[in-house]
Amino acid sequence: CTLASLRRMSDLSMLEKAHAYLSKTDAGGVSLYDHLVDLVSATLEANPDNVAVNVEKVPAFSQERKKNRFQPFGTRSKEVHRQLCEPDSRIVERCQGLTKLFKKPAETVTVTIEKPVPSTTVTTTVVKPKPMPKCKSVMLESRFFNAIGVGLPEEECFLLDLSIAQLAGAKKLKNVRFVGKIFGLQANYFVVESDHWYPDKDHKNYVEKYAMAPPPRRGVPMEVQPEPSGKGLNRYSYWVCSHPSAPWTVLPDVTPQQINAARQIKKFFTGNLDAELRCYPEFPGKEIHYLRAQLARITAATTISPVGALQEHGEDDEEEEEEPEEEGQPPKPKEQKTRPLTDPVEGFGGESLEEGIRTLANPQQWCHHYEYVYKTGRATLLPEKEEEEEPEEEEEEDLEAKPKEEPKKDLLQ
Repeated sequence: CTLASLRRMSDLSMLEKAHAYLSKTDAGGVSLYDHLVDLVSATLEANPDNVAVNVEKVPAFSQERKKNRFQPFGTRSKEVHRQLCEPDSRIVERCQGLTKLFKKPAETVTVTIEKPVPSTTVTTTVVKPKPMPKCKSVMLESRFFNAIGVGLPEEECFLLDLSIAQLAGAKKLKNVRFVGKIFGLQANYFVVESDHWYPDKDHKNYVEKYAMAPPPRRGVPMEVQPEPSGKGLNRYSYWVCSHPSAPWTVLPDVTPQQINAARQIKKFFTGNLDAELRCYPEFPGKEIHYLRAQLARITAATTISPVGALQEHGEDDEEEEEEPEEEGQPPKPKEQKTRPLTDPVEGFGGESLEEGIRTLANPQQWCHHYEYVYKTGRATLLPEKEEEEEPEEEEEEDLEAKPKEEPKKDLLQ
């Protein structure tokens, strides 16, 4: 047994030495071992000109395989390989933007100087990190979408979390959530929703009043007045960007005319917010307005919750006292605070897991919790017109021209 094992070891060492000797490469990086392997493989696979039987054709076949061999380390390829390739400027700009997402926000430094004793000075420096607003994590929510075969790549979700956090911190947004991704012909849109954002910190909302002008002539429909900021379809602000490293752009408020026009047309998004829309019927605005109108329709139709999980927000008990109106002067506008539409119901979801899954599997156990979009292009009813003394004929004309409103619908249905 010992002699046999020694012989095997010697045979293996001889094979290794032979393999090492045949694996020596020439100036072109090709070894005899690789060439022999190539000849045997080509003969077994194709056997051109029946070279396996005609031994006299082996030299010609060997020369042909050498000529057709790909040489990545030839003289020409070495020169090309050493040349510097300039990357696309758009890729460089995007990568530079991504590095900004990983930068920590500036810290708050507070310096306090105290003199407990006239001859002693105590300086205290407190460094606090800048508090970041709470946002729903796209990474965590993507797990539920991936379970049913939809969603975004993990890398994209991670970058979106960083970008949305920076947006919310810079603009001081509240109730921020990721809506989704809209694909365009030239670029895509990442969409984020938040409570209505006002550039002016001291902005105030006032109670909406009837401000629809009469039509120029009888029979012409009246243009429905738009909803004020923070109410109806303009309750929320929508932010879009083409890439997590790109700057976010807030979309303008939507009008009833844009909502009704968006219901009648179908257009592909280009990815350019300033793109003109060529369609019939004509759309009043550019792609930025068309995107805002479609987002209002999509969120109103697809934002749902289990029945019984939410309840309508009740009226606040504290009401501001109305200031007395001065005689001979027009009444002052009443301020209106933006209140949430719904409140969570305490104790919801107390049933067992199996019973809860069985209940949620029923489509009748789900309801919309965003306001319904009426045919007028608004999510709220028009304010009542103030009574004025006018001739009966003019009142009849106004009634004919005024748009017909649908009955008010409940929120959670």
